[in-house]
Amino acid sequence: MKNNHVPQANSREDIFLGRNSSRKSNKRKRILKVDPSQLRIIDATSEQAEDWTKVFVKGIRNFRWINKYLREQNITELDIKLSFQQDIQQKLENELFLIAYYRTIPIGIIRFDKYFFSSGIKILSHFPLVVPRFQGKGIGSKLVQVGISKARKKGFKNIWAECWSKDQRELAIYTSFYLKNGFRIKSKRFEMKCSLQKFNLSSAMTGSKLETVTRNDLTKEFIETLSHSYAQSTDQLHKIEQLSNFENCKEFLENTESDFEKEGYEVKYTLARFEGKPCGALMTADSSHRGFVLEIGILPEFRRKKIAQTMLIDYILKVKNHGCDEVILAVDELNEGAISLYKKIGFRKTWYGIMLLYENDD
Repeated sequence: MKNNHVPQANSREDIFLGRNSSRKSNKRKRILKVDPSQLRIIDATSEQAEDWTKVFVKGIRNFRWINKYLREQNITELDIKLSFQQDIQQKLENELFLIAYYRTIPIGIIRFDKYFFSSGIKILSHFPLVVPRFQGKGIGSKLVQVGISKARKKGFKNIWAECWSKDQRELAIYTSFYLKNGFRIKSKRFEMKCSLQKFNLSSAMTGSKLETVTRNDLTKEFIETLSHSYAQSTDQLHKIEQLSNFENCKEFLENTESDFEKEGYEVKYTLARFEGKPCGALMTADSSHRGFVLEIGILPEFRRKKIAQTMLIDYILKVKNHGCDEVILAVDELNEGAISLYKKIGFRKTWYGIMLLYENDD
């Protein structure tokens, strides 16, 4: 995020953690001391919707790009409140909403959401959020630890933290926070976007030995092709979750499909054949204005034939013709070959992400 007025790293952290770094005033400010006996963390219900909203709005105040986004989208505090009420009413077993009170004052919130696998749960990006006056007092860490304890009691084996930001300095602060709380980095990622207004590449499908079939249902052949293509993947999440295993890959794809369909996207599966043999698999999700490349894999023996490039361009042209403005995907930073291909097609980095796994159990 380019902004000449953004403070340097140290002062940025002061702002994020709620510390006053200004030296212009010589007045002593009273240091807030927190009495642990007055702190309570509870499961949030719809009755806490107003309190949750207050903490959320105050907690994100220092994130300039988020506030800008909320203004651009005309998202009000009432919208946030109604969204929380809807989410809490539809809460699943693999979700946690926690709110911290100091005496009767709401001061912090955290949200755990479903992960790609039933054995896991994840802390959503930008949580925990703590109101500025109580930042730097260990409230965020307490929310994380209470949440982990509750998740363990629910039977979740893996506790993940997912962080995304357009500001790498902000991401570094979150990373440092989670490392101090027992998490370890497992994957650094990029979100990349291809704007379609000026996209002018042409399809190479016509006349090639490549044929594709797109369906709305997940087939055994698609799972086999994608899982086998991930056997040598450089994506760290593919390795950790062992997506080269058929059953693991199946569960992952089914859960991903469910998540996107709930958001109103149409999920599609494209299987490619080269000279009649299965060679590649592409999973996508479309809305009226946006497309997502969710998964793409090419079998090792069919690589270096520009199959991935051809499949991606063909997909982009199709959604562009249907009125989409952009196509988005995510990639592990170690997958240099894929990143190079995406840039060649016209994708550009827009977000920086990191996935961390809790590894501090006794």
